[in-house]
Amino acid sequence: MATIIITDKDVNESNMFYIQTGLSEVFMQTESKVLYKEVNGRSALIISCPIICYDIIKAEIDDRCADVIAVNYKYEYFKERIRPEGLSGIERELLLTSIIAADLEDDKRYVLSRLKSESEYAIDGIFNFKLRALKQKWQEIVEYIPKVFVNE
Repeated sequence: MATIIITDKDVNESNMFYIQTGLSEVFMQTESKVLYKEVNGRSALIISCPIICYDIIKAEIDDRCADVIAVNYKYEYFKERIRPEGLSGIERELLLTSIIAADLEDDKRYVLSRLKSESEYAIDGIFNFKLRALKQKWQEIVEYIPKVFVNE
């Protein structure tokens, strides 16, 4: 059996559940075992899979981890930094989701290119240390957003 470990900050435990739930069918079909646990303020998924299925499972995990970063991390990044005046709460959410969707596939492709060599995934670490160019791109987007929106 091969082991793959995925971790994230415990406040991001929903990311672990997204990965686990989204891949439950793959895990079942490959007779892989999945254990969720919290250790030292971190949420963790520990996956034991047959060696023959490792490449398939790793590709699926890469895809789900890229989703987590390109959607959830991007949302949190923009939510903290984009606070224009003149928008209602719903309008702000629409703005944030539109920005995320605008280049989702490009962001996801970039994240996937950085995950190829991982067998242990610290999602927050990958985001903070391996994706600096992506964070710089997102910061540029933040700088393009007007500080105030008006009806006109």
